[in-house]
Amino acid sequence: MSEWRKTAIQMIPQLRRIIELAENKTLLWSELVNAFFVGLDSGNTKDCGSIRDYYRWCVSSEREPLPNDVQTSAVLGFLERFAHRPKYITQLPNWLTYREVAEYSWNIKYAGGESAMATIKSAYGEP
Repeated sequence: MSEWRKTAIQMIPQLRRIIELAENKTLLWSELVNAFFVGLDSGNTKDCGSIRDYYRWCVSSEREPLPNDVQTSAVLGFLERFAHRPKYITQLPNWLTYREVAEYSWNIKYAGGESAMATIKSAYGEP
């Protein structure tokens, strides 16, 4: 079993079935971000916290030098999806630090344009 799948199962055991069925890490992130948004809507912050922690593991340079394919999948599949969802973009400060988001500002701008990054900056109280 791949490291990314094994770690996902360990960190998000409540979504084990989704993780096991994912054909690859990109498709896994599609499912995880949907579960994250459902969690935000339903108030199930346990799932959101577990998914956020797994995201942090994926983008960590402690695991493997960056950039790498696990990091890329996480940024594209999770963070960039916020750029397309104004309803959720303002909730990012509840889950990630501004530094964690700003590090991938290019990806956000690519996905949602300057306006998405401006909304994020505003949500964090950044000029």
